Amino acid sequence: MGGNNNIHVDVKIPSKTGYMDLGKPSPGAGSTSDGTGCLSGDLTDEVDDSGASNLCTFNGETLDGTASTPQYVILRIVSDKQFTGKLSRIQVGYS
Repeated sequence: MGGNNNIHVDVKIPSKTGYMDLGKPSPGAGSTSDGTGCLSGDLTDEVDDSGASNLCTFNGETLDGTASTPQYVILRIVSDKQFTGKLSRIQVGYS
C-alpha cells in the first residue's frame, strides 16, 4: 500500500460469516468465508469531497437480532502504516 490514502474494508456478521471483502464482487449465495467478495453492484473506489458509497451483501446470511438480543456487523478497515488519507465519518445503513 505505501504512503497513500488507500484503505481496505472487510465486513462480518459474527458467528455467521468470515471477514468478507467489500472491494470484490459477490460470487453469490452461500459464499461467506474470509476473503470472499461481498460487493453488490459497482465499486466506488475513490473518495472525493462528496464521499463514496458501496453496497454489501452477506451472500444469503441475514441479521436476525432484535432489541433484546442484538446482532452486530463488524467493519474492519485496514491501511498501510504510512496512510496519508483521512476518515472523518462512516455511515452504515441496513435494509
